[in-house]
Amino acid sequence: MRIWDKNEPWAGKFTVSVFLTVAVVAIISILVAGVGIYAKSGSACGTERWDVKTLSDVAPGVMVPKFTTVDALRAMPVPGKIDLHTPRFAEERQVYTVRGNVKGAKLEADRDFHVVIADTVSGKTMIVEFSDPACVANTTWRPQIDAARKAFVGFFGTPVATKFSTLSGSAQFTGVLFFDKIHGQRGVAPNGVELHPVLHVMP
Repeated sequence: MRIWDKNEPWAGKFTVSVFLTVAVVAIISILVAGVGIYAKSGSACGTERWDVKTLSDVAPGVMVPKFTTVDALRAMPVPGKIDLHTPRFAEERQVYTVRGNVKGAKLEADRDFHVVIADTVSGKTMIVEFSDPACVANTTWRPQIDAARKAFVGFFGTPVATKFSTLSGSAQFTGVLFFDKIHGQRGVAPNGVELHPVLHVMP
């Protein structure tokens, strides 16, 4: 039986080849593991008007809820031009409570629960959003946002990122008025109005 002689001319090339193969496999394994961890942990928080969406710009105790309907919110005029970092409009300092039929939900890339609700009479839709408390810098509002999100999961289950899940039933949502830029969102109102974030939800 012939034993491999490391001094033979081809031995060095063989050793380098094996080393490179092992290194490449190791790097690929690390990258795959990283992608898996990233997928489990969720994507990054959002950027567009993010301080407005998460109430990071609002002092506590300035908003008292008003009862309204989905149709009434859909009819509101857009208060101004909406850009990436447009500050909060005066209209967006108001909290509203609406009852709507829940049509479906999806976990968005910015980690919000995107929920479509419909007016109980006309059936026309708008969006309400449940922020991820981990993305909320303002500790004053974080407990309410966290409790609302957990309540939604308790009532309707956890939305998934892979598809828009159809849901049924109705609920009462209390949240801060928000005007989003229309970019083809599922269930979006014609004026882009939302309740974002939702601060309370109940059947």
